[in-house]
Amino acid sequence: MMTAVGRYRQLQGERLAWAILSLFVLALVLRAGFLLLVWGVDAPMDGDEPAYHGYAESFVEGNGWQNGDFKSGRSPLLPLQLAAIYSVTGPDPGLARWYMVAVSALGSPLVYLLARQIYPKLPLVAILAGVGWAVYPPAIWYGSNILTETMGAVLVAASVA
Repeated sequence: MMTAVGRYRQLQGERLAWAILSLFVLALVLRAGFLLLVWGVDAPMDGDEPAYHGYAESFVEGNGWQNGDFKSGRSPLLPLQLAAIYSVTGPDPGLARWYMVAVSALGSPLVYLLARQIYPKLPLVAILAGVGWAVYPPAIWYGSNILTETMGAVLVAASVA
């Protein structure tokens, strides 16, 4: 038989799981909608995107960390992750963008968990922080691009949450 304290802890765990899942789904839907309706999955790569895509593609092809004649001077984490995806699916910038959307959506529950640690007696503040990150326009925009900013934000949030 479960005690009152045990049942309270079970309810707290269920609420935490629902909050995390809800924030992830909200962020994912907003970022996927932006990618599909505004940015475009097959939009031409812009800015640093061709470099990250090129380094990953070159690595998969067995040419090492280079993009054409240029050796990589960029951080290796994103090209390495893309290379892992490309080794299974083939080089596809559209798929890389979907991967970035999923990674970006992780930021919202991580911000929520961080806010819960900072304000343990104010659960509404944590929910608002998570929702705030989910709807934050730059986070949505960066989440649709093949750029390190999304990965950096998620890794920072994960390291302190």
